[in-house]
Amino acid sequence: MLFSNTLAVFVLVVAKFPHMHKVRIFGINADH
Repeated sequence: MLFSNTLAVFVLVVAKFPHMHKVRIFGINADH
């Protein structure tokens, strides 16, 4: 349940961040 809430908040925060920050987050995901 906590993970679901964190994920929802993360999605909302990412949606508010500029496009550059989205690319940075995707870069981190691609790194894993």
